[in-house]
Amino acid sequence: MAGQPTPPLIQEPFAKNANPSFIQNPIPVTTGDATRASFDLGFPPLTMTQIFAGGNPPYGQDMNGILYMLSAHIAAAQAGQPYLFNSTLSTAMGGYAAGAVVGMADGSGLWLNQTAGNTTDPDGGSAAGWTPLYSYGFTQIATTGGVTTLSRAQFRRGVIVVSGALAGNAQIILPSGTTEGLRSWLIVNNSSGAFSLTAKTASGTGVAIPQGGFSGPTEVYGDGTNIYPTVAPITLPTDVNPTPNTIALRNNSGYLFATYFNQSSGLENFSMAAVYADAGDGYHRKISLANFAAQISLSQFAGSVVAGQVPAAAVTQYTSLILASAALTGTPTAPTAALGATGSQVATVGFVNPGSVLASSGYRKNPDGTIDQWGTDPTGGASVISFPIPFPAACVDIQAITEAGGAVQTWIKSGTVSRFGFQPQTTGGASPIRWRALGF
Repeated sequence: MAGQPTPPLIQEPFAKNANPSFIQNPIPVTTGDATRASFDLGFPPLTMTQIFAGGNPPYGQDMNGILYMLSAHIAAAQAGQPYLFNSTLSTAMGGYAAGAVVGMADGSGLWLNQTAGNTTDPDGGSAAGWTPLYSYGFTQIATTGGVTTLSRAQFRRGVIVVSGALAGNAQIILPSGTTEGLRSWLIVNNSSGAFSLTAKTASGTGVAIPQGGFSGPTEVYGDGTNIYPTVAPITLPTDVNPTPNTIALRNNSGYLFATYFNQSSGLENFSMAAVYADAGDGYHRKISLANFAAQISLSQFAGSVVAGQVPAAAVTQYTSLILASAALTGTPTAPTAALGATGSQVATVGFVNPGSVLASSGYRKNPDGTIDQWGTDPTGGASVISFPIPFPAACVDIQAITEAGGAVQTWIKSGTVSRFGFQPQTTGGASPIRWRALGF
């Protein structure tokens, strides 16, 4: 108190090291000895009577005992030691008063009494009427799922850590009632597995505790009936579809569920470092470009590819293998070489056979540009013969024989690129003549 001198420290009980025979310990509540002190009478009347009048002096052991007991309590309180529950004291005073505070037997906290005349030991069984005022440390709960009802020794702690690989949904049951259920807890869901953890009372409602470990605890409180989150949850509904004013879902591993991502704004010009895809299961996964490219097949393209979609190197790297073992089927084509071409260019049927009419009067165009033409003259006399087709440039040679195989001497009267005339130089019977002309 301000203005008052600081009282001296009581470092140890009075007469702590005195000979035990010099200390009456403990001082009894009552005594039948009219000369000894007790809590009931203090120093009795006989010790207050003068000796010459038949009185008795007080015993020094009683004085030491009284001072020892009083100073022992003051020294303990001064050292910060809380009183523990004492059944003898509880019986003697008719139970602890409401609001009384005693220490926990293991030294980890304090009990608060909320029931008048409470004689129940708070560190024992039900501990009715007592609630933790403070309790140091964590409560560790290992579970694989199912219902776990916390004992008083467990729920008295302010921090509850749940661990284990969940094989099913899990519940931890917190107390209800006005003595133990009106308090708050910090719950750490340090479990694994795709299952839920709920903190609730035995018959009331509860709160889902998401996985998050020590970096993401959830604080809850009880009203004596139910368990509630200390921070009200967002009222927006959840949805995996791109529905306006909804929140996307995550699973216990933190993966985001989404049917698809909708983006209607213009695309930015950014380089691609990865590809995002899903397998239709709600998970959106990132794939490296190298892994993505290794899985792409041209057969997955619908329709025709355009230049640039397939690098030339992807085709030309196999050119030698393709040509070395080519087995062409169907009707393959290639560019037709020009007339008279030489070298290693592929010869097509158009080059080998530029054109022909294979008949008694016909022609054949040759790859080198020359043209063979042939025909017959059934009269064997002087005639003008038109070639089946005109020579493009010139006729360079004409020969004729009789159909019987004998040589025919002829005199070519005239000749152009489209016709020629002849006159037999010998006379005799008419015999059909067969002729052949070469030109280009």
